[in-house]
Amino acid sequence: MYQKSYREIFESMRNYIISHQKKVTDFNEGSVVLSFVEAPSREIAALYIKTVSNIELYAKGMAFAQFDFEKKDGLAASGSVRFYRKAASSIEVKIPAGAAKISTADGLQFETTAEGKIAAGATVSGFVPASCTKIGDIGNVGIGKINTIVNSLYGVDTVKNDAVFTGGVNQETDEEYSARFSEFIIGMGKSSVSGVRATALSINGVRSVSLVEHFPAQSGYNFTLYAENGSGGLPAAIKTVLEEVIVGNDKVEGVRACGVNARILAPQIVTMNILLLFKVDGTIPAGHIEEAIKTKIINYMNSLKIGQPYDKKFVYNIAMKQPGVFDIMTLTPEKLVPTKSQIIRPGTITVEGV
Repeated sequence: MYQKSYREIFESMRNYIISHQKKVTDFNEGSVVLSFVEAPSREIAALYIKTVSNIELYAKGMAFAQFDFEKKDGLAASGSVRFYRKAASSIEVKIPAGAAKISTADGLQFETTAEGKIAAGATVSGFVPASCTKIGDIGNVGIGKINTIVNSLYGVDTVKNDAVFTGGVNQETDEEYSARFSEFIIGMGKSSVSGVRATALSINGVRSVSLVEHFPAQSGYNFTLYAENGSGGLPAAIKTVLEEVIVGNDKVEGVRACGVNARILAPQIVTMNILLLFKVDGTIPAGHIEEAIKTKIINYMNSLKIGQPYDKKFVYNIAMKQPGVFDIMTLTPEKLVPTKSQIIRPGTITVEGV
């Protein structure tokens, strides 16, 4: 929609008045006639802006609403922790599910999702599942980052996560939402490649998918759908739902074409090690810069989808935009392009400043 500017509206009104009579000609600064024309011109210009903005804001929303197509919510990161006590006790210490509030040093909180215990005579519990209390990739924390017990737990002194927490996904962005809607419309034929992909992506918890057709059939399957939930893995519960809506069963008709055999698999995780050496400008301690850059690189790599290549330029820009960085001396590797059945996830990320 064309948006008229204030000047265009004013000139149009002034020219109309001048061309339709001969008595009113004083449009000099401060004249009464000038004020009478300026006032409505400004109001009309403001209405143009509001109208165009609303059309751009709600036009797509109207299309989404016609198909009950909703934006996907974010997901909380999850993993496991272990609880410790300084000395063994003759009494078993139970840690009820949800009762343990734990956090990182900077206050990001997590809570246990299943019961844990420190057995009698032991000083450490088994692995206890936990999840972040906040939605999004903020919960994808590294090893040892969860180290604080927020609420007092009888018989427990410390806590630690021995592995990274993964699966934290931010709410779908407007760009991702629009792209998924486009594929949804294209895929309304259901059994087409786009149809299968769109159906899989509509399942809550599915972050990315990739479809590989087999010509000829491979192990009796005509295509394989690779799917993951943001962590790079495919939980059994999500896989079961995908198999129902894609493959189908005796109660539900899947979207695959008649006579076509399909399977659902998690992608192969390809871990990628990164070495980044940078020169500091002396304004910020190198250790602070290293931690900030490392966190951003890990978050970027955890956001990569199935088959999405590593972008060295993106990582380079992450580092150069970090306050305190003067120059990048080394950044390896150059590139990594996964296959349609692979997904990149961070391995050893080494960031050092000199």
